[in-house]
This record gives sequence, structure tokens and C-alpha cells, in this order.
Amino acid sequence: MLVVCLILAFRIARPKPFSFGGAEDDKVDPTRAGLLRWTRHPILLALAIFASVHFLPNGDLAHMLLFNVLGGFAIAVQGLIDQRKRRDLGPSR
Repeated sequence: MLVVCLILAFRIARPKPFSFGGAEDDKVDPTRAGLLRWTRHPILLALAIFASVHFLPNGDLAHMLLFNVLGGFAIAVQGLIDQRKRRDLGPSR
């Protein structure tokens, strides 16, 4: 959970050009990408890690359903956002 909290703390208020909305895209410096160097969707990555970490110790059916859906959503949405941004921005950007 420490990793999840650090990812959220470092990325929640920063511009996210490849995520929902993409507000303040022009403020992102590609030479100083930081966490965006490893993942284009750090908040969704944190959600997927959160779900997998909580899935392991909670073995009953309700928790398995909840965390599988939550983690699956976080992973699937990343691909959908990439498709939408590729369509909107074009393949060169």
C-alpha cells in the first residue's frame, strides 16, 4: 500500500495528458516525464495495485468479486483511454 499511496501522492495533482480530460497538456515536459516514463496512467495503475494487494488476504466471494472487478476495470480502462487519445491526438503525438 505504500507504493499505491506514493503513486497517488506524486501524480494526483500533476497534469495527466494521457488520462481522462487531459487538462493542462501543454505543461507536461517530455524530457522530465517522471512517473509517466513507466506508465501513462499512474492513477489507474495505483488502483490495480490496490485491488491486487487487497485481493490476496481477503479470500471470501464478496471480496474476490469486488477486487477482481475493480482491478479488471483499472486494467481495461487503460486500453480504452489509449485508443481514444490515439484517435483524438493522432498517431504522431
